[in-house]
Amino acid sequence: MKIDPINPLKPAPRVLRYMDNKKKKQGDEKAPKDSYIVSEKTPSEKTMYTRDQVSIKRLMKESERTYQQLIDIVENLLKRQGYYVEKLGGVDLEQLEHTEIDEIAVKEAQELIGIDGELGAEKTSERIFKFAVAISGGDKSKLEDLKNAIKQGFEAVGEIIGELPEVSKETYRLVMEKLDAWSAE
Repeated sequence: MKIDPINPLKPAPRVLRYMDNKKKKQGDEKAPKDSYIVSEKTPSEKTMYTRDQVSIKRLMKESERTYQQLIDIVENLLKRQGYYVEKLGGVDLEQLEHTEIDEIAVKEAQELIGIDGELGAEKTSERIFKFAVAISGGDKSKLEDLKNAIKQGFEAVGEIIGELPEVSKETYRLVMEKLDAWSAE
């Protein structure tokens, strides 16, 4: 995605973030979706958007928390099979060759990627969508750049692991659907 340079000699309009007239508290996971409005437009100048750093930081923390849940499942699986794990990076992968995935890990993973799971298609697609809107600053003219970047990301993962699992395919479909709906607003 190309970022246009900012000319400090011209006043730039501000992008204000609001949430349906409700104030969001730190950590409030049930707050309404972020919305964006452009204010203080300068006549005859192209509208400029800024990244929503607050949403980006919030989404990054949410992503890290979710990733940690996945790490915990794997670490607990290894501990149940007699491995001492300080951090996953310290495990010799050759030792894990005969590791069996037990029912507890299967159940935990299924819950994580299930319909209501943190790594399920709906929640993951919502995080990707919100992140895309936040880094674009709400600028819908960046839609194709966002879609292409997301497509490239999914394709890169496919090159690493082979065919994507169904949850990933559904996540991609939902992200594109959400971006299309946003552009039509």
